[in-house]
Amino acid sequence: MINPEGRITIISPDDGFTAVATGDTVSTGKNKQHALQITKTGSAGTFTLLVEGSLDNSNWYQISSITASGITQVTGIYPYLRARVSSLTAPDNVKVLYHGSI
Repeated sequence: MINPEGRITIISPDDGFTAVATGDTVSTGKNKQHALQITKTGSAGTFTLLVEGSLDNSNWYQISSITASGITQVTGIYPYLRARVSSLTAPDNVKVLYHGSI
């Protein structure tokens, strides 16, 4: 999924992650700093969201591990980013928005 400059892109499923899964890929171009907004709705459960980067959109490397809602800054040289939920206690819903470079 390409992110034109200035557009917010959902990189989780449209309704948010409701189970362990991998979200959409966003093409970041040559930008090195990115803002992600993570929101969790549901019970008092927990989640672990991994932000991963790739140089070739094939081989993925973990950049960050996030366990709380909020806005986070991610720095990396990767032209592709994606979000992957590695653990989630139901019935929660985790949504990830890519706000672009900062």
